[in-house]
Amino acid sequence: MPIYDGQNTEEAIQNGLRALGVTQDDVKTTILEEGKKGFLGVGKKMHVFL
Repeated sequence: MPIYDGQNTEEAIQNGLRALGVTQDDVKTTILEEGKKGFLGVGKKMHVFL
């Protein structure tokens, strides 16, 4: 199953929907990991959805 990421959860979902050519109504999304900002970019994690 493909995994998509982004700077925030919404961007990650939109990246996946665009790549798959579907709409939000066509799929079930599962958030695997919520991103975090980190401090001055240190420890930053992207948002990931499946």
